[in-house]
Amino acid sequence: KRKVKGFRLEVKVDNEAARRFYEKHGFKQVGFVEGYYRDGTGAVIYEKSSKPKSSPA
Repeated sequence: KRKVKGFRLEVKVDNEAARRFYEKHGFKQVGFVEGYYRDGTGAVIYEKSSKPKSSPA
């Protein structure tokens, strides 16, 4: 059985609503790729680790 260690995604640099959403939900900006999309727009790379929730003692 495989376990997910984290998530990685790309968002258009000018998509402020999506960027705010992902940042609000714990994603961290880890990179930028210029000209990533067909129209020449760059992409912001986000990552979030998938840590198991700790159970109360």
